Amino acid sequence: MVFLAASIALAAHDFSYQRQFIDYNLRGNSGTVAEPGVVVSIAIPSGACAISDSPAVLILGNRYLSTTPGCPTIVDPYGMFLALNGGVVPPSTSAPAASFTDQWQTYFEEAQYVVLTFPYSEYIPWTTTLETWFRQNYTLVSSSPFAYIYQNRANS
Repeated sequence: MVFLAASIALAAHDFSYQRQFIDYNLRGNSGTVAEPGVVVSIAIPSGACAISDSPAVLILGNRYLSTTPGCPTIVDPYGMFLALNGGVVPPSTSAPAASFTDQWQTYFEEAQYVVLTFPYSEYIPWTTTLETWFRQNYTLVSSSPFAYIYQNRANS
């Protein structure tokens, strides 16, 4: 009986923690639930070339598939970070591999939109040069929790 009471108390505490976690992570300053997929579907035209540090956001917004020729398909940015940066886990204080940074710049050059779940996501190997290039070539067109949407000035 004591075990049952302890289990119920623990489950109630666990549920309370989960609820606080969801509230903290999915609610914006206005108290409304963040729905990044909806924001993505409104800000990015259907068929446009969009890439993200979290492809799930593009899938939720029905913008993962592009009709734009040459649009890069990014499946797992975290896995890419591990594979192309010597197995270093993001965030990293060491300089990223040049080839890894060059690959992301190529993606940025080819894409019309970039969706980041957080500004300057840790899954992208930002260097001063890449960040400067990004700022010069992209404009923030929409932002909400988990959906910071940038448009390529030259490739839209």
